Amino acid sequence: MDLRPYQLEAVDAAQCALWSGLNPALQLATGTGKSLIIAELAARRLPSRTWVLTHVQQLVKQNAATHERHTGVRPGVVCTGLKRRDYDAPIIYGTIQTVISAAKRMPAPDLIIIDEAHRVPHNHGQPTQYERVLGAYPVAQRVAMTATPWRMDNGVIYGSGEQFWFDSLAYTYNVPRAVEEGYLCPLVGVETAVQLDVEGVKIDGDYVQSEVADRETQE
Repeated sequence: MDLRPYQLEAVDAAQCALWSGLNPALQLATGTGKSLIIAELAARRLPSRTWVLTHVQQLVKQNAATHERHTGVRPGVVCTGLKRRDYDAPIIYGTIQTVISAAKRMPAPDLIIIDEAHRVPHNHGQPTQYERVLGAYPVAQRVAMTATPWRMDNGVIYGSGEQFWFDSLAYTYNVPRAVEEGYLCPLVGVETAVQLDVEGVKIDGDYVQSEVADRETQE
């Protein structure tokens, strides 16, 4: 599988940041192929050990399959739902839940890549699954992969200070650029046949959702 130009740019940006001792975040729009970027980055890091972690087995399965198609090498998987525990593989794709329970049986990683990294709280000390894994391997470098490098509760997931697991935004490939370059379809607004009538719906900062839902159901 050949990487698109922006995917190569993203991998190179991540490599440069890691070589500089940083723990970068990469922001790429949904649908632009983060799994292929992850596969290339992990393959370039060999013989270093890399863990690629996410929160659901469907993403583990998808990312591991992309890795095998891209490199021709079957990576390790540590995921209870997929019935695989390849503890000694140099590149491991796994769910955060299974890796937490199996970490003591696995050689320590040199690099931890987090897919859907906006799910990682960036206040150290929070009793979360990602906190437990990242805190257990402070020497391992980290890469965040996400389309949205911020959280509704406390802002962007990268920055200076001990509260952040990621310290820089190394690369951005957004929707407008992807559309302009022909890798995503342009968004087109479509008017529906039925227009929702919100006249008289209570407003509490925003429309009261239960009343809006009732009207949607009736229509």
